Amino acid sequence: MKLDLGLLVAALYWAFPVAAFFVLARTVFRLNTFLKLRIAQLRAETESVEKARLPQ
Repeated sequence: MKLDLGLLVAALYWAFPVAAFFVLARTVFRLNTFLKLRIAQLRAETESVEKARLPQ
C-alpha cells in the first residue's frame, strides 16, 4: 500500500510541534519541581540558622 506523500508531510507537520510542546511542558514541569524543592530547602536552612542565632 502506497502512502501518500502529502499525507506524510501533513502528519509530520502536525506531529513535530505537538511533540515539541510536550517536551517543553515536561521540561518546565521538572524545572518548576526542582525550584520548589530548592526553595523549601533554602527556607529550612534559613530557619535553622535563625534559630541558632537566637539568644538562649
